Amino acid sequence: MKNIFLFTTSVFLLFTSFHFNNSSENIEGLVAISTDKVNIFYIGVLNPISVAISGVPIEATKVSISKGIVSPSHIKGQYYVRVFEVGKVMVYLEGKDKQGNTVWSSSEFRVKRIPGPIAVLGRIAGHPFGSYDRTRTIGRGLLAILEDFDFDVRFEALSFEVQYVRQGEEIKTFYNEGSAFSPEILKVGDDIQIGDTYHFDKLRVIGPDSLIRELPSFTFTIKE
Repeated sequence: MKNIFLFTTSVFLLFTSFHFNNSSENIEGLVAISTDKVNIFYIGVLNPISVAISGVPIEATKVSISKGIVSPSHIKGQYYVRVFEVGKVMVYLEGKDKQGNTVWSSSEFRVKRIPGPIAVLGRIAGHPFGSYDRTRTIGRGLLAILEDFDFDVRFEALSFEVQYVRQGEEIKTFYNEGSAFSPEILKVGDDIQIGDTYHFDKLRVIGPDSLIRELPSFTFTIKE
């Protein structure tokens, strides 16, 4: 997840008032808890955040979370958040200023699951409503990728079925475990012809959130 370690400009800032436990006055200050990618925490990835309290050294700042794990990065003021349940969590920030006053704040974040990926054969994306080909090859296996997502997330194909159809011949059905095609499927592909059809069904994949997903079936036809 190389992109997770590249902290970008903060996209979400939450500002609150400082609260001093030994003062009867409300003294206005700035507390910032910002996500370095999106204002949502995703299950299964390291969600980077940055924190700061005006007038409080970062070494004197404590960060905690209501449900999950917070761990510091190698950069001061930046942390990684891991969450495990869909819903909402609270991130708490606490520290002491130079006068010894306690400053605290909390911010709420939504927690979501990683979106579902799409099935890909080589560079050709499978589509449940059509069949097409530009390369006259089915490649060496099936991949599941997540498009337009802020994190570099990898999915693993667990299993799927392939029905091979050639005009004038009986339908052949293959069960495949993992992403790489079995020797039987590759052997059929060695004699590929225009008009051959491959129907992929029961595609099961798993992502870093440990959720097993079943992707939509799709058909792939060899064309000129």
